[in-house]
Amino acid sequence: MRFTKQTSLAALLSTGLLLSGCASPQMNETRMPHPSFVYQKNNPTSAHYALDIEQGLGAQEGDTTTLDTLLTSIERSLTLRPAYTREQALLVLSQIAQAIRHDGYKTKKQNFLYKGLRSKKLDCDLYSLIYLGVAERCILPLSVVDLPGHWFIRWHFSPDEYLNWETTSAQEISDLEYLRLKKIPSDKMRELSRDEALAYQSETIGKGIPWIHSLLHTARWREVHERAQDALLRSYIQLLEENPELRRVYQDKSELYILKGELGRAAPYLRALELTPSASESVSNSIVLKHD
Repeated sequence: MRFTKQTSLAALLSTGLLLSGCASPQMNETRMPHPSFVYQKNNPTSAHYALDIEQGLGAQEGDTTTLDTLLTSIERSLTLRPAYTREQALLVLSQIAQAIRHDGYKTKKQNFLYKGLRSKKLDCDLYSLIYLGVAERCILPLSVVDLPGHWFIRWHFSPDEYLNWETTSAQEISDLEYLRLKKIPSDKMRELSRDEALAYQSETIGKGIPWIHSLLHTARWREVHERAQDALLRSYIQLLEENPELRRVYQDKSELYILKGELGRAAPYLRALELTPSASESVSNSIVLKHD
């Protein structure tokens, strides 16, 4: 199937419910993190939000209690400061990893956070959500970085000064090393906002649900999922407005996903293209995408 200007979003989505969803600078002096990379103290945290997405899919109140206990245990083990040197940041990240391991958690592929909390088996996505939860409780300048098939954590000292942390092995890994290990170009490494991270987690959860269950999601799940997807769309639009040269990239990505049959993953790119037409495009020539 090749996308045409006559193809509507409603037609694309009629076949499915779901939209789709590490060089480290040397920092020896004490620096306050850049404000744009400091979370406000959120309660519930990103990790709680992820469990909220899983409500109706098996997550229960006891899982929230387990998460609270884990986050509290981690928080108590940390050496917190108003500002951090590079070495102090690495110490805090190591303390988070040690607290998680001390609680018996190991690394294994897992789509659902509630299942990971029960089995004590987490993958890179779920580890990252736990780290974000700690960051939001303790006001740490952490964010998630997305690679094809992998997440890791980034600690920012400023917009351009940071270190990367591999949660599955509890070690620092540079951007160049991640790119070498994954055999990908640098444009495949993307830092995510909190909303984007949750949107991607929502997509991952969707991939782990049998088709019949995806048709029977609760209204609560759809509400949370759609809110996260709206945030992802806003991010795509902002990037496109700031970098018009991304139009070709967005077009290529949407066509690739459509050809692969991943229609939900194509939709945000197509919608962003429609809402931010280039100077040479008239409204009548823009891609027609409508919500049902």
